[in-house]
Amino acid sequence: MSYLETERLRLIPLSHKLLLLWQQDRAAMELQLGLNPSAMVIDAEYQFEMTDALVNFWLPKTAEFPDKYEWYTNWEIVFKAENKSIGGIGVGYPNEDGVSETGFMLDASYQGRGLALEALKAMLGWAFRNGELKTILARTYTHNEACRKLVQNAGFVQVKEEEGLLHYHKCRRPLVLST
Repeated sequence: MSYLETERLRLIPLSHKLLLLWQQDRAAMELQLGLNPSAMVIDAEYQFEMTDALVNFWLPKTAEFPDKYEWYTNWEIVFKAENKSIGGIGVGYPNEDGVSETGFMLDASYQGRGLALEALKAMLGWAFRNGELKTILARTYTHNEACRKLVQNAGFVQVKEEEGLLHYHKCRRPLVLST
């Protein structure tokens, strides 16, 4: 199984089979990954979004694109010191214009330690290795100051505000050719 690793984190992309197991029993999915079971503290707003993504995006897309499932799934954010899942992150496959979107969530009890930024930077590094990807979008609620700060610290730039959401983008750095 492929994964990304940082100083404190391991990011594990969930296969279609693991997503199905999550849908039935999240603790069983964590045990299948060899993780200590978590009891994540997630705001109800984000819990709904995660469940919706599982049912309406991750499961159908990983079934449709098994060879590119990493682009269509949740990557578990594992805090290595505790061998425990503390959140999720992902980046979608770029569209025909080279644009994709990222989303992420972190257990409330692990926020404020720089872990989300560490995970986001690792995910962006992985995603931008795809030559087709030019821009990654991120959205956050206007009232979510921590998330706004997070995406800005990861190099995203705000491009618009609409219906209580702030829209950000991060572009691939242009190649600088030496003369």
